[in-house]
Amino acid sequence: MQNPTRIRYVVLAGLFGLAAFTYLDRVCMSIAAPWIIRDLKLSPEQMGTIFSAFAAAYALFELPTGWLGDRLGPRRVLARVLVWWSIFTAAIGFARSYGWMLAVQFLFGAGEAGAYPNMTRAVTVWFPPRGRGSAMGTIWMGSRLGAAVTPPIVLLFLHYLGWRETFRTLGVAGGILAATWFVLYRDNPSEVKCVNTAERELIADEGTTAFTNEHVHIPLGAILSNGNLWALDLMYFTLGFTYYLYISWLPMYLVKQRGVSLHQLAYFAALPLVFSAAASLGGGLVTDLLIPYTGLKWARRTVGMTGSAGAATCLFISLHLSDVYLAILFLSLAAAASDFILAAAWATCADIGGRTAGTVSGAMNMIGNLGATLSPALMGFVVQRTGSWNLTFAIAAVLNLAGFLLWFRIDATRRLVT
Repeated sequence: MQNPTRIRYVVLAGLFGLAAFTYLDRVCMSIAAPWIIRDLKLSPEQMGTIFSAFAAAYALFELPTGWLGDRLGPRRVLARVLVWWSIFTAAIGFARSYGWMLAVQFLFGAGEAGAYPNMTRAVTVWFPPRGRGSAMGTIWMGSRLGAAVTPPIVLLFLHYLGWRETFRTLGVAGGILAATWFVLYRDNPSEVKCVNTAERELIADEGTTAFTNEHVHIPLGAILSNGNLWALDLMYFTLGFTYYLYISWLPMYLVKQRGVSLHQLAYFAALPLVFSAAASLGGGLVTDLLIPYTGLKWARRTVGMTGSAGAATCLFISLHLSDVYLAILFLSLAAAASDFILAAAWATCADIGGRTAGTVSGAMNMIGNLGATLSPALMGFVVQRTGSWNLTFAIAAVLNLAGFLLWFRIDATRRLVT
């Protein structure tokens, strides 16, 4: 018998790198925020609105771009995302005012939207259900590792180049990555000569549907009215609200509330993301390993409930700790618990969506990014009005408890289309 080739893992490595790269700009913004605020003379509330402008546009364009990936394929759509990413990353380096920054961030979010739904669509093509949790966990680990290594690198760039040239340099790197992706990736394993018959059969196991250029009906009405999907989407709202606090305001929170020095900041701001990277992969491995024992529904559900409960608990504990090191440890554990859910949530989109996985995951990430839009703006508003840096983290803890309850309504076996 022929041994399967392993080209699907080469594809996964590419998706891992792509995920790592797409988060560089978001973390770069949070690290560079003190310099941007100083040079553009911005208030905390204005900076919070800038963070939210990206998330708002990202949310608005998630569903359309996920839908586009189902129609055109991840190869073309992700190449377009990367080109747009590069243009507007560089454009940040030319910002001269609050209005300019607000407009660029909104257009940036619109262009980057759809990256993860299209990666999810690629996973439905290259991996059967029993491997999707691990694949999505690997992708999200890449996003977190990319975000984790960014703070020390960005601080080095800021020291030698300044914040404007740092963003311009990232824009050039993004253009190179876009060209590389378009040349090397293919939407269908049958188009890749080095994929042998045994690997194609393995990939096609359990009903995996390859991408084709044939017309596929995408039932937007059924997607938007499905109670199972709404439970998944609202759960993801809680994750978006929580995570965006970490990549927007956490550095300022550590400096202002916890008294962390700029020298320590590079390491403390990266710590939650390092924890999250390990948890993202761990959640993916666990949800796939549980399938033979619990079935698909409870394999996804158990991981989700565990992560939501853990995030809420650790956030509450962190807010009552006076020791800065313990507080940062529990903030990092909360971030890890929240990201433990990611692979199960995105694999559920692939399980439910099938050929419409891009649209389904786009809808979920749209709602998640509404949470991401709200949290930094709320933090800026609360800090400016009350001086409290803890209140918004407390709200995040309550939302994670709601996420725990929502997982009781989420069923990965209720497939939307075949």
